[in-house]
Amino acid sequence: MVYEFKNPHPDNKSVGDCVVRAFTITQEKDYLEVRRELNRLNREWNLDGYKKRKFLKKYYKEKGYERISINEQGMPKLRGYEVAELYPKGTYILNMRKHLVAMIDGIIYDTWNSSNKVVYNIYKYKGW
Repeated sequence: MVYEFKNPHPDNKSVGDCVVRAFTITQEKDYLEVRRELNRLNREWNLDGYKKRKFLKKYYKEKGYERISINEQGMPKLRGYEVAELYPKGTYILNMRKHLVAMIDGIIYDTWNSSNKVVYNIYKYKGW
């Protein structure tokens, strides 16, 4: 199985919070703590929101995520389930079109089965 339902929202609400959800799951932290941290850093860095590429790029670097390049020009795009097969061990964030998802040891954790979406970037979480 490539997908498993996981919703770390404290009230189990289904909301558009994929960024908070993915970082909460990969860093094994409290959902509200991660959301507060993202908001605080967004203010400190004077950026346009924690869902934007510029913020995410800086956050990945600050938190110990390493970018893995997978989509080279002319090569077919990989889908989430294919990435899960290629990387069966480790903790990752998969960057999909308008979506982030956590993947741990080849299982994609999300509130819906996003494993068929195309993956544009992979970020391996190395932690501290």
